[in-house]
Amino acid sequence: MQKKCFITVRDEVFCHITGLQPSDSDFLWNKLAVHVDGYFFMIKYKLGQWDGKIRFFEKTGKTYVRLLEQILPYLDKWGYDIELVDNRPAYAQPTPNINTDHLIPLGIQSRSYQIDAVNKLITAGSGFCIAGTGAGKSIICALLCDAYGKLGYKTITIVPSSDLVTQTADWYKVSGMDCGEYSGDKKELDHLHVVATWQSLQNNPQLMSFFKVVIVDEAHGAKAAVVQKLINEAGKDIPFRFGVTGTFPKGEADQLSLKAAIGEVLIEITARWLIDNGYLAEIEIEPVVIQENVYEDFPDYKAERAFVSKSEPRMNLIADLIIDKCERYGNTLVLVNSVDFGEKLAGMIKDSVFLYGESKKETRKEHYDAFGDRNDMIVIATAGIASTGISIDRVFALMLVDAGKSFIRAIQSVGRGTRLAHDKNKVHVVDVHSALKWSKKHHKERIKHFKEAQYPILPTVKLKLK
Repeated sequence: MQKKCFITVRDEVFCHITGLQPSDSDFLWNKLAVHVDGYFFMIKYKLGQWDGKIRFFEKTGKTYVRLLEQILPYLDKWGYDIELVDNRPAYAQPTPNINTDHLIPLGIQSRSYQIDAVNKLITAGSGFCIAGTGAGKSIICALLCDAYGKLGYKTITIVPSSDLVTQTADWYKVSGMDCGEYSGDKKELDHLHVVATWQSLQNNPQLMSFFKVVIVDEAHGAKAAVVQKLINEAGKDIPFRFGVTGTFPKGEADQLSLKAAIGEVLIEITARWLIDNGYLAEIEIEPVVIQENVYEDFPDYKAERAFVSKSEPRMNLIADLIIDKCERYGNTLVLVNSVDFGEKLAGMIKDSVFLYGESKKETRKEHYDAFGDRNDMIVIATAGIASTGISIDRVFALMLVDAGKSFIRAIQSVGRGTRLAHDKNKVHVVDVHSALKWSKKHHKERIKHFKEAQYPILPTVKLKLK
């Protein structure tokens, strides 16, 4: 007698599979279980309270619609007759016929790879576009929203910061789109297209029910619990969902989470391809290692970082290095880890500017815009506000100070300097790190990421504190 199971699609995110034999259900429960990065160091794992895995198939049969393609081959192999009940309403899909003429009347020349990306996303109805910094993700998002907006679908673009809300909304408005902002003091929901921060939406998650299209910009952040909750729970009925990002996480758990929430990676436009084809500035990375006046190993990275970040002789050395790079190359952007370190470093450099999360949005924009008019700008900023998404063309030197080992942060940070300008076709990147154990280890990870991206690495410069 043939086995039978039922797949009931509840909404655009979740479905239930019932009628499975217990052994088959247990198999899927284990098969769709993935270790979380760093689980070995987590307290619950060490106490034996958790196996370190997140599961994408529950023993009740609840799973994700976008993971069914991984599950169905097993059901077929096991001989199940499948009955499907799809409770989702049907929606009309735009025709994927976007071309380079779409934004020309508004003075914007879209590129052929941007058009190809948009048409592929429309054809699929959901999924990811990975595009290196400077690829013009705002134009891709604008074309995508406009295509769905022409069918009357209300769209929301979720970005990671208030700076990016204004920047993205400006692009949409220039493109002739009816666009509002939802961030800080602005709560402009009465528009066909809305650009918002996830921070603002988390206070009113029910707003997600207003939209039929969601785009998560800089979508590597979509793995965050808040964004997952917004698009998987509050936005569970949104039929068209897309992610646009410069980097995609390497961890299997993060990748599966993104696939379950948004879909497959459909297009990848690498920074190397953009550089080779003249869309981005060439890049060179110069490692600078500082030999500290201490020879002991610290027990962990946190203790080591606390030591190096409080060393005034080290700060003075870094300040001199920043001044030297600015004099040699021009406008210099420096990314640091903490507010305290950034403030002290800026205090050592005459006429430099320090920006962090509490800096007013208008103040940040004013200083970012100044890169376009001046050649001697030194802006020191915390990586949290400036490593992702901000568009500053005339950065001639970029300095990363003790940048950690994160693949996403390393690649996104370097991307702050790769935009072309009328007088710029190359950027000089300085990777400053300590010769101490943990800093050296993290630097090796960053170099591995840079080599994967095919960025040229210059010989290491060694500096020693007096």
